[in-house]
Amino acid sequence: MKLAALTQQTGEFREYITETQKMRAYTGAAPGAEAAAAPPRASIPRGDITTGPHRGPAPVARRSPLVAVLVLGGLALVVIGLLVALLR
Repeated sequence: MKLAALTQQTGEFREYITETQKMRAYTGAAPGAEAAAAPPRASIPRGDITTGPHRGPAPVARRSPLVAVLVLGGLALVVIGLLVALLR
């Protein structure tokens, strides 16, 4: 209310409060509530998920990440070198 008084909007604020109180006091059904009814629930079949065509052996790693380790190591050395050059 103080902010509304500072900005000289007390009339609009009172009107807003009045309308809000009317909305809370309304107990009738909302118009169009019948049309907005929830669709019927569909049942989802629950089967055994441990067998069937969707289960198979776990994937096997084909090669070691040697290239990735070498690239990250090289980048780490570059960062260290740049930090040393920056601090000198």
